[in-house]
Amino acid sequence: MSSVISERIEELRGDPDNEVDQVSLDVNYQIIEHFSRHLYDSPNKAVEELVANGFDAFATEVLVFTPGPYTADRILVWDDGESMNVKGLKELWRIAKSPKSGERVEKRNGKERKIIGKFGIGKLASYAVGEVISHVCRHQGEFYLVSIDYATVRGSKRVQAPIIRLPKDRAVELVKSLFSKFPPSAESMLRRNSWTLAVVEKLKVADLPSGRLTWVLGNGMPLRPDFSIKVNGKAVRSKLEKKAEVNWDFGSKQVVDAINSRWRDAVKDGTVRSSTESGRKTGVEYGRETRLDPASPRKEVPFVQFPNLGQVWGQVRLFDETLFKFRAHDHGRSHGFFLIVRGRLVNPDDEKLFNPDPSFQSFYRSQFILFADDLDEALLADRQRLRLDERTQQELEILQKALSGIARTTIEERDKEQDEDQSTRS
Repeated sequence: MSSVISERIEELRGDPDNEVDQVSLDVNYQIIEHFSRHLYDSPNKAVEELVANGFDAFATEVLVFTPGPYTADRILVWDDGESMNVKGLKELWRIAKSPKSGERVEKRNGKERKIIGKFGIGKLASYAVGEVISHVCRHQGEFYLVSIDYATVRGSKRVQAPIIRLPKDRAVELVKSLFSKFPPSAESMLRRNSWTLAVVEKLKVADLPSGRLTWVLGNGMPLRPDFSIKVNGKAVRSKLEKKAEVNWDFGSKQVVDAINSRWRDAVKDGTVRSSTESGRKTGVEYGRETRLDPASPRKEVPFVQFPNLGQVWGQVRLFDETLFKFRAHDHGRSHGFFLIVRGRLVNPDDEKLFNPDPSFQSFYRSQFILFADDLDEALLADRQRLRLDERTQQELEILQKALSGIARTTIEERDKEQDEDQSTRS
């Protein structure tokens, strides 16, 4: 445990005015190890889980600090969302008993968010990067501190940790002591009425490249006007914002025609049901709705509706130059399919998804951005894998092939026109 945090806890525990309650961690150490190793084997995804907690708490801003200019040997994730009191901290550590259920759509102060978390195990992701996780909270004028050292879980089925109530001056002192240099953005965060600071220490990773982490957060989290992220003081931007030469949505004639054509072929060869079978809607339908895009809630967004895959909206973006980069492992990819469920990227490292053999000449120059919130129920606990039934997977494959096909045809035609134009000029 960090000497700063452990010393503060030892100073204040035992006094009923300070030690106000306890959190209980009722989970076997092997389970923690299993989750962190097999579900959250990437340190970047572990940090993303902490950021997602801030989004679900209606934060407007999350500050992430990794070992570097502002902190030497710890990871800090600080959000200004609705923080936790004693009850909230106890519920936080109720493993696999998430309070988020049903449609998981919450409204606060006239704003609405589709909640990301649902399994109640995201906090275990922190073990993928460090041995100790602490939370410092400001809630309704009170300050609280809880620290869990996973090492104490070894050989024990139940671990209890004190919930410490901190005087304001000691809370501020503690927070500032966690930084080697206190950043300007943190000054503003410290003054806000509600915030949560997650601190991961005794790190297991020697290096956490900010480029890759920025890509994961930029394309894996729902960046929008009411939610922003900074990593080591720099604003996170999506890598998909590069200007495209061709940009279609799901109302574009080219996209609609391509999907319809693929669907008809699938009906003919028996891959999918016909639209008249047993009176049930089994064809594809199209429509427009507002509030689909959180970044522009009043804008009507075109979508396609599949019988099993559900509602899908998004963009097809084509470029004249390749987006493929050999250092994509370090900085993230910009090409291929991006499947987004409730604002969060499902396939950060799988650009093909269910389209195993694309034409790479055009594939590396394409972005297929698919928003499919109806797949939320099919997501496994790490939110990076899907368990799809046969019909849903078939429909997703049909959609992918339709988009890949029209992208390939369009890019080949554009290249041919440019070659002919260049030849004429020569």
